Amino acid sequence: MATPVVALFRIVNGVVITRGLNELVTQPDALAGWTDALAARVGGLGGIIGPSLIAFPLLVLGPVGIRNGGQHVAARGRRWADPR
Repeated sequence: MATPVVALFRIVNGVVITRGLNELVTQPDALAGWTDALAARVGGLGGIIGPSLIAFPLLVLGPVGIRNGGQHVAARGRRWADPR
């Protein structure tokens, strides 16, 4: 079941990336206009990169911390249930 889902996901990603690259090639000024509008809205390059630098480690380490926390609880539960 997972293989078709992953295949579909990759196909959709390919379509989105191809469409985006096509837009950049056919409208080269669109990227400059988008970055200028984004920088003006958030207060410059620091307003774009700053939140990313704060959020990225939390997004990456969050699931790992949750997974490890669950393993520790499960291990503790087994140890309490079986005092060997």
